[in-house]
Amino acid sequence: MGNGKKYGGWLGSFILGLAIGAGWTPCVGLALSSILVLAGSSESLYQGIGQLAVYSLGE
Repeated sequence: MGNGKKYGGWLGSFILGLAIGAGWTPCVGLALSSILVLAGSSESLYQGIGQLAVYSLGE
């Protein structure tokens, strides 16, 4: 722990973030777009809020 070595730096962090983002986007994109369409077309504001809240709990 206290040996002073630094692994990766900002460039390694950036590349890791790109890799995670690229892998995460296909999984979340379809589900999130579907629930946003359903919530946007729901009959009441509270029904849409409820759908988004349930989605948020599951993710």
